[in-house]
Amino acid sequence: MNYWSDSAASEELFFYRSGANAYKKGNYWECIRDWTFSKIANEKIPTIETLLSQAKECQKWKKIADKFFSQKKFVEAHSFYQKITATNPVDKFHRNREIQCEMFLPQNLILVKGGTFQMGDSVNLPVHAVILDEFYLGKYEVTNEQFAAFLNEYGHNKVKNGEDADKSMVYDSDETVSKWGVRWTGEYWEAQKGFEKHPAVYVTWFGANEFCQFYGLSLPTEAQWEYAAKFGNKKFAGSDNIDEVAWYNLNSQNNKNSNNTDFGTHKIGLKKPNELNLFDLSGNVWEWCLDWYADYSKEIQKNPVVVRSGERTTKIVRGGSWDYDAERMLVTSRYSIPPREHHSNVGFRICKNKKN
Repeated sequence: MNYWSDSAASEELFFYRSGANAYKKGNYWECIRDWTFSKIANEKIPTIETLLSQAKECQKWKKIADKFFSQKKFVEAHSFYQKITATNPVDKFHRNREIQCEMFLPQNLILVKGGTFQMGDSVNLPVHAVILDEFYLGKYEVTNEQFAAFLNEYGHNKVKNGEDADKSMVYDSDETVSKWGVRWTGEYWEAQKGFEKHPAVYVTWFGANEFCQFYGLSLPTEAQWEYAAKFGNKKFAGSDNIDEVAWYNLNSQNNKNSNNTDFGTHKIGLKKPNELNLFDLSGNVWEWCLDWYADYSKEIQKNPVVVRSGERTTKIVRGGSWDYDAERMLVTSRYSIPPREHHSNVGFRICKNKKN
């Protein structure tokens, strides 16, 4: 599912198709979904015949309307959504869509202008020049409620297709000591109570990556992450004073989890942002990056991303977390873990390359 506009004439980064917009664009599937889950869900859901006639009027879809829209799968989907609205409160599902759309509002996606910067430091060598095109980065880390909404729409907790098919995306936090993530109720996924606005945790790299791809997005590359974090030229993302910008092991004791231990994740956006208005780049949770781990190269690189090779077995995470010391919160600090692992201190944020 790609929620991004492909309209060259529009400068809007994201648009949410209402039922009417879906009609105009001939997007039959979105029309049903939006009619079911959006604010107009209290109106009568159109029939298959009505939607077919509307879709056939759209030039773009005219040639394939009969073939595509008569598929058994789609008719079953229509029946499924009719059943949902007949047997469940529409508001619950509407809220699911609201949660998803929240991420893509212009104020929650920060444009990072392209440029050249020096990546690395005296510990992470060699320091080297990197050139990046402009991109968008999520203002906040993805939350538990946002990840639960994704799982409910995706319909599975394992990757469905591609080279990562059948890889686990998330761990049910009911099965963990620290119940800070999402849980399976037996009917749907939801955020643990009180942790809705906390960063999504117990999410594997496969889950973070599939989440992004599902919405036409990407995880940030390690270079994009460091470039954005370094704006303002501070030791930590937004300040030289770690307590202004980061939740780490010396200031996280204010948040008690269900077992009354001292440390834990915190609600997103409570600390000071960096100069780009990005929150929690330092601390709270480590953030998955697109890259596999590899030593730095001294060569000048443009839009680099480290792809998999036989000897690479771990994925980059950046930013430090609530249970690590200040050194790990530095904007240049690197760490990596296997992509299949899930932890109470690892989450992610979304990225969008502007050219795509």
